[in-house]
Amino acid sequence: MHTRSTQRSIRRRPFQAQFSTLPKYSDEDLKLSEEKRIPDTLRHIMRNIPSSVVVLTTSATIPDISGTVQQSPEQHYRGMTLSSFTTLSLSPPLITFNIRAPSRTLSAIRQSGIFLIHLLEANKEGAAVADSFTKGNADSIEVGEAFRVRDGLFRVENIVFKAQRQRDDTLKSIWPGLPKLTGKGVKRVLACELYRSPPATDRGISNGLIEVGEHVLVVAKVLSIFLNEGLEQTEGDVQYGLSYVDGRYRTVGKTIMAHETKNDTERKMDELVRKML
Repeated sequence: MHTRSTQRSIRRRPFQAQFSTLPKYSDEDLKLSEEKRIPDTLRHIMRNIPSSVVVLTTSATIPDISGTVQQSPEQHYRGMTLSSFTTLSLSPPLITFNIRAPSRTLSAIRQSGIFLIHLLEANKEGAAVADSFTKGNADSIEVGEAFRVRDGLFRVENIVFKAQRQRDDTLKSIWPGLPKLTGKGVKRVLACELYRSPPATDRGISNGLIEVGEHVLVVAKVLSIFLNEGLEQTEGDVQYGLSYVDGRYRTVGKTIMAHETKNDTERKMDELVRKML
């Protein structure tokens, strides 16, 4: 005959057994789980934040003192699509982006110090140009493959652009040939040089390259802006630049609210953007 207290004890046992089978996590396990969860969550969040899309081109060629290239320029072309491009300053005019290392395009930038940024149209042609350079210069593809024109999408012009670089406190001139893309999908082209802050400042950037984890942050000065002469645009028609969000190339949507410019810096920014469009 069971007493009332014995019956209570029997009923509790299955309930207590459920708690005894729960997994036990150490502090280290919880830390590792958190370290994995944050990057995955951040990746998901940023996937839905629009970013600009541009194509960077440069050359690994450094000519001799006469300014003539000894080999075919196409053999030294490097290029890649960027989604981290943005302006950093207007005075001086600085831009920035990052590249994951190692990268043959990054190595070429280190070597020559100058490159071109192609601002793309938010249309099928612009998206096609961007897609042509998404593999960059991976070892699995032939160097220069992306520069081969497909169906008249764009043409490549080798331009000789003079820039000044500081090496070992000696000012030297270099004239590398740079691959400039022209076509319906290209809005403007920015000629840029790795940025070196004035020697008088103690917070300067030594060579325009900052290593951050697996990536290298590039800071460069805009030296010239080229207009795409083949761009067809009617008066008052503004064609926005190409954007990328949720794994797709996109264009800017409807206006939610107009922003009123309140100071000179913002007015200068608006003016610069209008000139680049």
